[in-house]
Amino acid sequence: PMVSQVRWVAAVATLAVALLFGTVSATESNFTTSKGGFLSFDDVKGKPYEVDFDGRSFAVGGQRTLWVSGSVHPARVPPGEWLSTLQLMKANGLNMVQIYVFWNMYEPTASGMGDPTNTDWGAVDLKKFVALAGDVGLFVNLRVGPYVCAEWKFGGLPLWLMNNTKYPTLRLRTNEPTWMALTGDWFQRVTYEVAEFLAPLGGPIVLTQVENELAWDAPVEYVEWAGTMARAALVNAVHKATSGLSAGTSDDTDEIVAKNSLAFTNAEDARIIPVLMCEGSVSKNTVPACNGPTCAEYLTDQHSRADMNIESDDDGSGYEKKVLVDYPGVWTENEGGYQTWGGSAEKPTAYFWGRGADDLAWASMRWFARGGSHMNYYMFAGGNNFGTTEGDAMQTAYATDVNVCPDGLPNEPKFSHLGNMHAALKKVAPALLGVQAQVGKAVFLPHRGVLVADDDGDGVWDGATHVPLTYGALTGNGELGVGGGKKERSDKKSLIRQRATSARSSTRVRSSTLSKSLSKKDEKGRRKHGALLHNTLLVDSLGMNSGVVSDVFVSEASDAFTEVSSRPDFVQSTKQEGFGEVSGNVVAFEYDSEFDDSFVAFLENNSPRAVVADFRGGAFQLNSYSSVLVVGDMGDLRSGNGGMEVVYNTSQVPVVKQLRKVKKDVAKLFDLRVWNEPIALDPGMLSRTKSVTSQYPLPQIALTGDTSEYLWYHASFQAPSNFDESDGDVLPPVLWLKIIGRAANVYSVFIDGFPVESVADETHSPSSQNQEIEHWVSLGRHAKSHVRTLAILSESLGVSNYPIFPNTAPSDFEKGVVYAEVKREDNDEILPFLTIKNADTVGDTWRMRVGLYGEQMRLFDPNQTKTSSVRWSSVEPKARVDGVTWVSAKFSMPSDWDRRKETVLLDASSMGRGHVWVNGHDLGRYWNLLRKDESLTQTQRFYVVPNEWLRLHAGDANEVVFAEIAGAFVDATIATSSSRAERRDLRFDCIIIIFPRPHSLHTAPDIPGVVSRHQTNRKTRYSRTLSDSLPPAHRYGRGFPRRRRRRVVRVLRRRRRPRRHRGFRHQPQPG
Repeated sequence: PMVSQVRWVAAVATLAVALLFGTVSATESNFTTSKGGFLSFDDVKGKPYEVDFDGRSFAVGGQRTLWVSGSVHPARVPPGEWLSTLQLMKANGLNMVQIYVFWNMYEPTASGMGDPTNTDWGAVDLKKFVALAGDVGLFVNLRVGPYVCAEWKFGGLPLWLMNNTKYPTLRLRTNEPTWMALTGDWFQRVTYEVAEFLAPLGGPIVLTQVENELAWDAPVEYVEWAGTMARAALVNAVHKATSGLSAGTSDDTDEIVAKNSLAFTNAEDARIIPVLMCEGSVSKNTVPACNGPTCAEYLTDQHSRADMNIESDDDGSGYEKKVLVDYPGVWTENEGGYQTWGGSAEKPTAYFWGRGADDLAWASMRWFARGGSHMNYYMFAGGNNFGTTEGDAMQTAYATDVNVCPDGLPNEPKFSHLGNMHAALKKVAPALLGVQAQVGKAVFLPHRGVLVADDDGDGVWDGATHVPLTYGALTGNGELGVGGGKKERSDKKSLIRQRATSARSSTRVRSSTLSKSLSKKDEKGRRKHGALLHNTLLVDSLGMNSGVVSDVFVSEASDAFTEVSSRPDFVQSTKQEGFGEVSGNVVAFEYDSEFDDSFVAFLENNSPRAVVADFRGGAFQLNSYSSVLVVGDMGDLRSGNGGMEVVYNTSQVPVVKQLRKVKKDVAKLFDLRVWNEPIALDPGMLSRTKSVTSQYPLPQIALTGDTSEYLWYHASFQAPSNFDESDGDVLPPVLWLKIIGRAANVYSVFIDGFPVESVADETHSPSSQNQEIEHWVSLGRHAKSHVRTLAILSESLGVSNYPIFPNTAPSDFEKGVVYAEVKREDNDEILPFLTIKNADTVGDTWRMRVGLYGEQMRLFDPNQTKTSSVRWSSVEPKARVDGVTWVSAKFSMPSDWDRRKETVLLDASSMGRGHVWVNGHDLGRYWNLLRKDESLTQTQRFYVVPNEWLRLHAGDANEVVFAEIAGAFVDATIATSSSRAERRDLRFDCIIIIFPRPHSLHTAPDIPGVVSRHQTNRKTRYSRTLSDSLPPAHRYGRGFPRRRRRRVVRVLRRRRRPRRHRGFRHQPQPG
């Protein structure tokens, strides 16, 4: 192995010059699929290897491979769960993990450029995570950014960039010298940190990404610089890593160093790991990628594939990045939904809420059908926004409807349904990658409509009537009632017959070529349905798995299942029924082998109704918005020996009996103590906290930096005097406080130290930078003889992660109070604020104080002796607290708690709003905010407590500290979640959501005349356990899939002169 390393390092190093200055383009390749077309890192582990690509796919060591990837953010998942999460990915059939590097996690206070003490690589051990991924057998796509979005605070950028004094000319994401110097240095230091894990040195990192969703009209100079900078950083990292081997004692090591020192003088055909740029401007030496809930159109539309270019503002010249011609189809974010404070499944505020398992599978199959070869779930495991890391208005649990829930448990049935798809893709990968992509070559299938649940034959779909299915029937411990209109069946055997009549079939048909490659074990476990074809049985699209029910959801009000639709017993042969319809809605993408009669085909129904389609003489039922993957053999079809088999059906969501179980009230809080933080200023407080004065409110982040999400604004005013106090019938006028603040901010108002009201804005991704929000708070009536003290506690709900466009100033994303005034209701007189004694400057009227007082004293730290610094008061459970109150309590896990199988949850449903720490670890924000719908449920009730934060043994006391801001009855409890299903508390959705999620997110079919996907009327099918008449959640302009709508809005707002449209000039063609 060492000799091969010598040869490899020498070869790579010789290519440095061409690497830095040459362009990347497709060449004639001799890639093969002899190793299966679905490689894992285990296949190349232990030796250096080359990562290359052409228009069909990526290749590892000359071997083509599909990459089915999933995003996991190490900062959102506790380190103790990294290995189990990665193992879960591998077990689910993925072969790559995609990770972001959050700059502000490593350098929260200052740049490490020139001062490495400012960089804390231990904050999130990137090297350890990548090493674990390699140990598990996963490739790694390292997305460095430095801007990453990710619904993370400031898109991953450090807040010290907002320091206008130190960086007065800094502009973000453009060719401004300070920005390029800071970000180029950061990118280089990241690659140095992980150099040993790069593919050229035998590591698992095979892809990296620079920038993220960079605007289509970004400066060309910056786009080109970003691509060149990233590639140069990789070359430098490999060179430094190999040079660093000279510290060893091995002769082979010395030979590597010697070869490497000579190699950089002899550059030829440059190759290192590819650099990606996604969803926006793309450098000519990087690979373009798509982001969004669907990217099939990105492959289908000739304009989007051939027109992803960068233009010069002067002459409009550019160069083309042809996907599926020069570059493989790369989908870096198959998005799974995001949740904001106050949002809901019915009325998403900025992002779509979630996606059904069938919809996610359907979008993925459409991608691979057209020739895509890399697909990444964003996210695979969302994790949690611990501490103060969230983007604006994002709730603490992140991406709660993706494959793995925030508590680390599989999100069933989505997890299993997609796992079946991964297994099917792995089996057909050699056949898919053995021929060219079939985009633009869709075959229109003859078809006819079909009623999928017409048990009584009256021509009316009976699926609109729902009869609960009890848990006992699913487990065999009770009876099952099934409803299909007028008929009812009460025994379990009848249900099985209804779902899979073909189980009675005794004849099994296999293809003679491709199906023979499937293992006998897989064949034995597969149930088949029959379709008549030339007097033989043909496997149709109705099922591989036994006990399958489609579209099954849990009712929140009861623990009963509901069957939303059913299947006919079998599809009929095209010889018996006429198929008169042909349209671009029902199509097939065929991958015929060049070496034998085997083939792979994707059959799609991109319409809202179920159909039976004719494909190569067989009848296949395709439910609405669904796809099936078929393998077969033309020789067998010609001879009448069967020849086709369905290996995956996107609409066939399996019943999974190992569901989530939530056990509430596992432990109670005890030893409750409270301390009310003083609101009024005193010399002792001011001496221990950072404060400044000014004539007007100052921006929050400029004062707090990354140390706190809270800033106090203090002022005082004289109550009005122009009314007759001697007249008892005349009351003082009502006073109103006007606050102009920022988006995603909460303002708690206090008068003379007493709470008045809190006002909030939960906007995510505001329409413009520094968007101002106006609030009015009634201060009541006040007599003239009093000077009133006003205190406003500004609470940031996270710094915006989007939109951060090129050439914007970092200070455009500030938080806090912009302006405030007190006004009389009777005559609109504005009452002046009084000047401050001992102010920093004479005439100042406002004092800003950084953070909560309890934060300064670290009341959340178990190592602090609280009794010596503050005077705590003991209270009973359910005691009422108001104002800013620190609550300290303890809890112990019961003796039967199994830390290996049960995740601990904090049930904060009785609390108000604030931050919570467990044994000194910041769990993040809790907020009992109701959703903006009629559900009357909290946005988030349960908060994941990582087991590694807890005391080692059950029974040990754990300390929990709340910084309660909104006022509450203190009665939080401890719950647990596990996958041990019992009758009570069963859930199909993640326990964090506590609301039935939308079923599907659908897109326009591939038919001529459909407008751009930016304008597509996206349709959402909801679980009928909610309502049969819920409104669509994804109409254009509200709740539109993230970033798509915003790009259009930005184009309308920011362009100053007519320019040729960059981006998706989308006129989809069939296929």
